Amino acid sequence: MRNHTNRINFSVQYKGEHHMGAASIDIVLVNAFKGVSHFRNTNGGAISDPTGRFVVIFDSTLFLVLDSVESSVHHYLTGLDYGIPILGNGRILKISPTSGNPNRQLTFDLESKKGLQKGFGRVSNGKFPSAYP
Repeated sequence: MRNHTNRINFSVQYKGEHHMGAASIDIVLVNAFKGVSHFRNTNGGAISDPTGRFVVIFDSTLFLVLDSVESSVHHYLTGLDYGIPILGNGRILKISPTSGNPNRQLTFDLESKKGLQKGFGRVSNGKFPSAYP
């Protein structure tokens, strides 16, 4: 992994339940990334690698990967209900389905971006499709 000093700092804020068991979540970046500093979704969150190079912002069907070294955004639309992503070895992203076949785990190398698509995908101005309202 290349050395870098750009760290993406963020906070995750619980904004309350808007439907039974569905909570609004805001992810606020200290500094805007690609023009966006505020993300909203339902029942999602954000995680980062230990260096702060990568930040993964997610809900149950979509995740974004922000890379501070390459100043890039990539996304993946799972199309299924997946759980909270886990970062292994600082840059290997693993996501397991919340139900069904546990062998359908998704694995991505965040540094190579293999399997990820460029850009924000269905996230518009920081708003995930799951965000309410």
